[in-house]
Amino acid sequence: MIRLIIFFIGAVLLWILFVSGMSKRLKIILSLSMITILIAGVWYENYGETPRNGLLATEQIVSCGVTAEHSYRSDYKIRFCLMNKSKVATSKRLELRFVAFDCSSQPCKKIESVIKEVNFEIAPEQQVKSEASLAFDLLLPNQYNIEWKVEVVSVKAVK
Repeated sequence: MIRLIIFFIGAVLLWILFVSGMSKRLKIILSLSMITILIAGVWYENYGETPRNGLLATEQIVSCGVTAEHSYRSDYKIRFCLMNKSKVATSKRLELRFVAFDCSSQPCKKIESVIKEVNFEIAPEQQVKSEASLAFDLLLPNQYNIEWKVEVVSVKAVK
C-alpha cells in the first residue's frame, strides 16, 4: 500500500513540475513538500526490514542439537537446531562457529572450528533446523568419539 502511495506522489510531482500551469513559487513549495513526503514514505517502508546488530543478544540464540556425518574427503554434513529465546526480535543473519571436539580421552580436546555466516529467519520463541556442508581439514573420516558444538558469534535481527 505504501509503495502505491509513493508511486502516486511521484506521478503528482511530475505533473506539478512539467504539466501544470502553476506559478514558479507554488511549484517549488509543492515539489519540496512532495519530495519530503516521498522520502518519509521510503524511509518508513524500509525502517523495520534492515537487520541490525544489538537488537538480539547472542545468548538469546541457543543450540538445541547438532549432529554431523562425513560426506566427502574433509567435508561434513552438519545438521543443527537453533532456538530464539527472545520475545520480540526476529533473527535474520547469524554468524555461527561449528566446533569439533575429540572426546576419546577426558577432558575433551578441541580439534578444529569453522565459522560460517548463515541467512535464515528465526521468529521469536521458535526453533529452526538446518544443515550446512563444511570442510574440517584436521578431522579424519574414520575418527570416532567426535562431539559437535554450535556457538553463536554474532546476530543481526529485526523487531
